[in-house]
Amino acid sequence: GLLELPRIPGHEWSGTVTEVGEAVTKFKPGDRVTGDTAIGCGVCEYCLAGKYNLCPTRQTVGILRKEGAFAEQLVMPERHLYLVPDSISMDEATLTEPAAVAV
Repeated sequence: GLLELPRIPGHEWSGTVTEVGEAVTKFKPGDRVTGDTAIGCGVCEYCLAGKYNLCPTRQTVGILRKEGAFAEQLVMPERHLYLVPDSISMDEATLTEPAAVAV
């Protein structure tokens, strides 16, 4: 399979932004977020079509080339994050990816 060991697990996740890079405009420290599990390069034909899961150099949180959400910190590209509304608990936000798979 794709699992590379050793690896910190944690495939579905939600969290709170602790810091952002200079170019980040959509998020700030304290924002509640969840995000994609497939992290594409952002420049290949698949990523440009929004098909990050087909990116030949993709990372998959907790599985392929990317430590998982059980780590103390998770660094994510801005384009793969989504704000969690106050009306949704962090536990519910963690289930975004499994729910998306079922849709």
